[in-house]
Amino acid sequence: MATNGEVTKTVIGINFGNTYSSIAVLSNEKQAECIANENGERQIASAVSFSGEETYIGNQALPQTVKNARNTITGFRNLLGKTFAEIPDALKNSTSSAPVIAHPESGLPAFSVELLVPASLPNPALSKTSALNTPKRTPAPSTQATPAPSPPPEPHKITKILTVGEVTTLYLKSLLQSATDYLGKEVDGAVLPVPAWFTPAAREALVSAAADAGIKILQLLDEPGAALLTLPTDVDRTVLILDVGASALELALVTLRAGLGSILAHSSTPGIGAQAMDDRLIAYFAREFTKKTKTPLSVAPPANEEDARAERKLRLAVESTKKAIVSSPGAAACSVESLKSGLDLSVSVNRLRFDLELGPVYASILKAVGELVKEPTEVDEVVFVGGSARLPGLVSKLELFFPEETIMTYDVVEPTEVLARGCALQAQALREVEKEEGLEVKSTSKPIGIFFPGGGEEVEEGSNFLTLVHARTPLPARRTLTLTLPASTERVGFEIWEASQSVVHPPPPPPKASKETGDDEDDEEEDEDEEEPESPRKVTKKETLLGALLVALKKGKEVTVTVEAVVGTDGAVTVSSWSGADGERETISVPAPAPSS
Repeated sequence: MATNGEVTKTVIGINFGNTYSSIAVLSNEKQAECIANENGERQIASAVSFSGEETYIGNQALPQTVKNARNTITGFRNLLGKTFAEIPDALKNSTSSAPVIAHPESGLPAFSVELLVPASLPNPALSKTSALNTPKRTPAPSTQATPAPSPPPEPHKITKILTVGEVTTLYLKSLLQSATDYLGKEVDGAVLPVPAWFTPAAREALVSAAADAGIKILQLLDEPGAALLTLPTDVDRTVLILDVGASALELALVTLRAGLGSILAHSSTPGIGAQAMDDRLIAYFAREFTKKTKTPLSVAPPANEEDARAERKLRLAVESTKKAIVSSPGAAACSVESLKSGLDLSVSVNRLRFDLELGPVYASILKAVGELVKEPTEVDEVVFVGGSARLPGLVSKLELFFPEETIMTYDVVEPTEVLARGCALQAQALREVEKEEGLEVKSTSKPIGIFFPGGGEEVEEGSNFLTLVHARTPLPARRTLTLTLPASTERVGFEIWEASQSVVHPPPPPPKASKETGDDEDDEEEDEDEEEPESPRKVTKKETLLGALLVALKKGKEVTVTVEAVVGTDGAVTVSSWSGADGERETISVPAPAPSS
């Protein structure tokens, strides 16, 4: 609560996406929640359309892509910071929205749209004579009829060229107005997420456009970081962030240690995302339309302008179909009035057919996940980002890829709201520490644990080795481990090592030898006797010996020994061990490594 005249600043999180955007604010309970705009929409289309004298922004602009595509601008976020030469030819020759052109003056990517502006009215001061200088005269009677008043001047059409930054400013200004209307007060700052592949030029262009819209950018937060902020930080774990965007798949493997996230691996795969899914779905519905009406329809790419118009209608309808598949286990409908040649489309698709059509896209996503995640058993949680990430068929395949213990968050946090919520939480944190200087946080590079006698140079986790401090744990750190031993144990000794860990995969089984046809019964018996395939093993290898401890145990019904490791910010390690609640403490200390010259 603000005191002593202190003014509480209002901050928000804005997820500015290439296809949809969302706004999140902090509730009175300090919980991040996405808000609806004046039209009741929480997912706001990233689209701007000009129709006559009207300007449509958000979801109201989407229907304009059907009848007014040349004056409707979509997909402009990913063009920020790019030169015209870097724009793909598909966007320069787009038929689904306004094509990208080179600005005649700056040469930057821009859009050319046509709109109507009101005609200027004649100046009354020039069309009327001053009554002070004109004597009053009585008009002579006229035999002619009084002429009708002239109609008001018609608005005239002009061509307007808007740069990508100007379109972004117009759109962000609309989001800011929605947040201001909802909160009832001015917004002092915002945090926005950006893809990891966003270049410095793109980030600079986004900050500039936001400033022109009246938004003070507190931070541009990488999307994996925004997603992590929605997770509880009281449990150390490894998280895979699965972000299925419109035009690319973004994966990030991150470790959480005492609230500090470290990226282990990251990948970006263009061409895999919601647009690829939509292309396959509209192709399927186009085939169904042709099958039912005997009217040819070519989409993705369209064969002519009539097919292009039908494709734009299908893209709008497919969004509703995907939402229905996610929310209901039954079939989903796809209905389009007057799709082509005055003929309607009305078909339904069940989950089996839906997943069959999207199977190649699912397979590409699983392939990218497998290339990034070498060992699925090391992933504790999967965070889903984007509406297409939570499609049931994709979730089912991921559940088969990861072990049963891996947590899937698609039904915990709404995937379409993850980034906006994370940015709102970060904005709140920045507001609270606005006057504090940032600190450089160090972390451990290798795990520290205890080895028991009887193991070799390499042992499996949990057998002769127990981890005290995991790798990438932020410093300073204190970790405690309590072991229960048999009552007959009088003392226990162990070594403290800095180690390295890896996963050992079993060799592939040898190919089966071909059998004669008459040996079918023997084959069945052999199959029954076959053992289950060996699972991958996590192996720990000793690297640096830090010391050894021998602890005398206190007798009792339950004999316990506690091991505590403390690692300072300089890398100094202190390991203590004792038995029971008040046993004698044994301690070793390892000084900090000398700084490298």
